Amino acid sequence: MDEAKKEEDEINDKLDLVKDEIKEEPVNKNEIYTTLKEIEKNWSHLKKAEKKNLVNSIIKEVQVERIGNALRVPSVTFK
Repeated sequence: MDEAKKEEDEINDKLDLVKDEIKEEPVNKNEIYTTLKEIEKNWSHLKKAEKKNLVNSIIKEVQVERIGNALRVPSVTFK
């Protein structure tokens, strides 16, 4: 478990460095679509810690509603 936590911390440090280098510029819908398709294409190749860090780095909040036995996601707030 300590090894997974260490790996997660290292990935978070790398993400923080990348975030510092990214400029705050408007993003258009095509860029979002392209980025999400790239994530989908590579998802199965990521380790569990990498998946968790990726989701945590781009999603601020997910609203979930329970409807009977099903779940509904009415909104996702991105960072």
